[in-house]
Amino acid sequence: MFAVLTDAVECFQKYLGAKNRGGRNLFHEAELWFADGDRSWPFSFERICEVFDISPDYLRHGLAEWRRAHESRKSQDKRSRESLRYQHRVEYTRVYISERRNSLMAL
Repeated sequence: MFAVLTDAVECFQKYLGAKNRGGRNLFHEAELWFADGDRSWPFSFERICEVFDISPDYLRHGLAEWRRAHESRKSQDKRSRESLRYQHRVEYTRVYISERRNSLMAL
């Protein structure tokens, strides 16, 4: 049972903001599993939390806080990289070998 809970947390954290369909599906499935309040089946989020004496609301709150922090940090990183994108361009110098002079010439 603990493996199911651990896998759901890992999918939630790993696939937040995933670009591919498989990752987005895994994230969405984990998100729905955490939000579901059904206790009728043995591997429901509520039932697993009950077995391990974990407050489901506390864990939901912690995941929501982690998500907000992760998304805000990601957006800040993206903004800082975009602003620096074109500030530092490297100009490459082509080097040709002159057969006549056997020396390097930089253009």
